Amino acid sequence: MHGQHIAVSVLFWPQMRTSLNIEDEAFYMLKKCSEDRNVSLGRAASDLIHRGAQSLPKFKTRNGWALLDVPSGSPPVTNQMIDEWEKEDLEQEYQRAISPRR
Repeated sequence: MHGQHIAVSVLFWPQMRTSLNIEDEAFYMLKKCSEDRNVSLGRAASDLIHRGAQSLPKFKTRNGWALLDVPSGSPPVTNQMIDEWEKEDLEQEYQRAISPRR
């Protein structure tokens, strides 16, 4: 992954510009979103960031632990499930580490 280097205007400070290094795939998705909506890359990036931030899971804390609100009827998460997810994550990290860079 080489990543694209793009300049994005920051809405809070109209005169300020910043650069982001993003993965190629993310850049192409952003470019397509920008073209589909006929807006600048900066506007598309800002909109996507806002939408992503609004869709973060809501949670409460109790005794320092984060408690996620899940829909009623959701299946319980077991220790076995967590072990399997961690194993999958480790396998994916290993595959990324050994794969040649693009």
